[in-house]
Amino acid sequence: MTAKIAALLITLLLGIAVGVVVLAFMIIAMNGYREGDAVWGLGVFAGLGLFVSVIAGVAAYFFAGALVKKEFSLLLAASVAVPVCTIAAVVLEIIAALIGVGVAESVRVNF
Repeated sequence: MTAKIAALLITLLLGIAVGVVVLAFMIIAMNGYREGDAVWGLGVFAGLGLFVSVIAGVAAYFFAGALVKKEFSLLLAASVAVPVCTIAAVVLEIIAALIGVGVAESVRVNF
């Protein structure tokens, strides 16, 4: 149980940290947008980024549990589950940032 909870918390914290870094780059990338247009994209990214972080944490929880059931040690189960789910979260958060920029662009053009 401790490996699963540790994997969940570590992955969740790493996902949120990556989300903050991606958000900083997203703010720099949307430098030319008006505030009213950029807020929509940042809001979409914030929602998707938080969702991705939570889903990655839950996935790490179940992945570590599956590894423990296959008789991996607790440390090894958490050590495998955290990087795998964190890398997936990084990829999905970058995609979420692109979706957020797309929403900001759509708002800029259409409204």
